[in-house]
Parts: sequence; structure tokens; C-alpha cells
Amino acid sequence: QISPVRIAPAMSSRTWLLLLLFVTLAVRLPTMYGVKRTGWDEHAYAYFAQTLNDRGVTGIRQLLQDYPTNENLKKSPLPLRLGFIVPAMLTGKLLGGFNGDNIAWFPFACGIALVLLGARFAERLSGRRTATICAALLITSPLAIALSRRAMSDNFVALFLIGALFFFYRCWRRRSVFDLVGLGLLICFVMLTK
Repeated sequence: QISPVRIAPAMSSRTWLLLLLFVTLAVRLPTMYGVKRTGWDEHAYAYFAQTLNDRGVTGIRQLLQDYPTNENLKKSPLPLRLGFIVPAMLTGKLLGGFNGDNIAWFPFACGIALVLLGARFAERLSGRRTATICAALLITSPLAIALSRRAMSDNFVALFLIGALFFFYRCWRRRSVFDLVGLGLLICFVMLTK
């Protein structure tokens, strides 16, 4: 008689995502310190966030009026990227100042969420093994690491684009009102950011 082989139970999705979160934080968190965030776009986003905080929509409207004639503003991203400027303002307010160092924590969080969502999406498409490879590439990508420590909108946009693709996939597989609304909202946020 053949004895049954004991097979270890597969790791649940929740446990696997928590493990990915821990590994991503362990790899990415040390890279956040000692970075000089003095890029033009980083300064512009911090200025836009502070303007929105101090003067509200009127301040953004004034920036838009000054944009065609102000040489400094013409070098920066458009102040219409409210999809990123509003969360940047909230981050600056939460952390006590509108500067690149504080605002960079928001793209950092978006980079972490991007790894988790990308891995989850890859798991849905082709299984856990492929998703683990995808997650390892997302976690260790030099470009992804560099973008997650800058106070710029790239990680935010990438997160929402992957989210839109994920909702599109869900709509394609089974249509639900939640998925359709999610897809529409994410596309709207991407349009408000880039």
C-alpha cells in the first residue's frame, strides 16, 4: 500500500500579499533617505500643493493665468494635474510641510501599492509562479525604485493605469457595476494627473 504524500497547503493570497508587502518595504524603505529631491518638477509639485493648501482653487486658477507668461511656470508641469496635486497637498499637510522630502512619501506609498496590485493582477492572469516573478521584477527594478523615492507623479499614474487595466480585465471576465464604476473612476484620475 502506498502511503499518502503530505503536501504543504498553498499560501493564501492574503498571506502572499503580506509577504510581498514586507519584502517590498525591506527593499525600498532604505532608499528613501539621503536623496536630494531638488528636481524642477519636485519643486513645482511642492509649490502647487502649498498654493492649493493656502489659497485653494483660486490659487490654482491664478497659476493657470500666469502660466503662459511666467518663465518658471512654463518649465514646470501644468498646475491642472490635480489628481496628483490634491494628494500631494494632503501628504504635505499630514507630514507638516510642503517640500519634496515630505511629498515623496506619497509616490513611495504608490510604488508599494503598484507592486502589490501588479502582482495580484499577474496572479489573476497566469498564476502564482508568474506573479511572484513579476513581483520580484517590480520590487527590484532600478527605475521603479528611483521613481518611488522622488516627489513626482509617475508612480501615482502607473498605479492608476495598472488599476484601470485590472478593472478592465475584471469587466471582460464578468461584468459588474462595481468594476465598471472602478474602471471609469481610475481612467478619470489618470486623465486628471497626466
